[in-house]
Amino acid sequence: MLSKIIGMGAGYFNIWIITKYYGLEAQGAFSFLTTVINLTALFSMTGMDTFLLKQASIYHAGEKQKEYTGLLLRVVLMGVFQAAIAGGLFFLFSGQLAAFYEAPNYSIAFKIFAFGIPFYVAFYLLNEAQRTRNNNLLYSMGNHAYGVFVLLLLSAALLFDIKGELIPVWSYIAAAILLFIVMLVTSFNVLVRPRVFSLSQRQIRKMAWPFFMISSVSLLLNWTDVLMLRWLTNEAELGAYHIIFRLGLLVTLPLTVLNTILPAKFAGLRLKKEKKELQQLITTSLRFSTAGSLVIFGGLVLVMSLVFDLLEVNDYPHLWEGTFILGLGHLIAAFFGPNGSFLLMADSEKKYTVILGITAVLNIVLNFMLIPQYGFIGATIATAISVVVRNLWAVASIKKTHQLKFWIH
Repeated sequence: MLSKIIGMGAGYFNIWIITKYYGLEAQGAFSFLTTVINLTALFSMTGMDTFLLKQASIYHAGEKQKEYTGLLLRVVLMGVFQAAIAGGLFFLFSGQLAAFYEAPNYSIAFKIFAFGIPFYVAFYLLNEAQRTRNNNLLYSMGNHAYGVFVLLLLSAALLFDIKGELIPVWSYIAAAILLFIVMLVTSFNVLVRPRVFSLSQRQIRKMAWPFFMISSVSLLLNWTDVLMLRWLTNEAELGAYHIIFRLGLLVTLPLTVLNTILPAKFAGLRLKKEKKELQQLITTSLRFSTAGSLVIFGGLVLVMSLVFDLLEVNDYPHLWEGTFILGLGHLIAAFFGPNGSFLLMADSEKKYTVILGITAVLNIVLNFMLIPQYGFIGATIATAISVVVRNLWAVASIKKTHQLKFWIH
């Protein structure tokens, strides 16, 4: 929890630094470019990150440590190889992508990101492996250290008066390289253990495919707004949206903690067929997420104006309304707890893919309808509606298929 707070705090300091010293347009450009690299990196992993988490739980339950080590090594190498291919394609078509968004300066940024994608993927997979070994503290620290590293690099650039509009981009990639080195050191003793390659590359890809489909539609659901805002409006509108989006995410803090620690527990209890204990765990998690998110949402409403003053964006219209709408959407989602994590661990990947896919289409349609007329507020409304619909549908599916209640009762 502490590492999450520190990581999010660093993220908000990054917003302040970029907005204050580089401008709201630079904040919008940074948001768009980091979204692109995240999309590219996660597509490069083709669902292997989630597959690793689930398969590792099975290996640990059967005390198959050699099989686990073999799986981890193979998944990391496959992910890095695929990321290198994606990075090469990204480099080759960087000019065309920049032209599509009518931003020639994006071409160099895209090439920088192309170089960093393999490091980002390697860090992501090695960090995910910490969770498979129940090193939740180390996983959480790695997961939220990114913002801290970017903050340190941005601060160093200001301290030494290093100027340039691409400094935030360089900071993001340098953070990926540094964190990859850290994760490699912390995982080295596991990677060099005796190993057994019980699954071939083809088997891994086949078993990871459902998770890849889920990741794909989840990305469309979560990041369509950023891509469409940049396409249909301008960097200032996207910068404003990025600020309120990050503030709204504060409400999800308790749910993020649960999504970190519970997937392996869900998988373990289902494997042992301990349904009563599983329902008790779900109920406890719902109470935690609901109470925590209510407190955070109330505090956010009280301090929003102060935050906008500190960021020096208080004159930009409708920031308060946008933050309130998005925060309210996340608050409603918190009432239904980590239902997505449960579906992923409960052999319900196909159902969850359908849920995410249809709500992603809904999100795209709403963005097309609302952004041209209302700008970032339209994207905020579309995101909030999609989040609520997705959670309601997931909870209903769990009740029907698994006879478990993902609401406080």
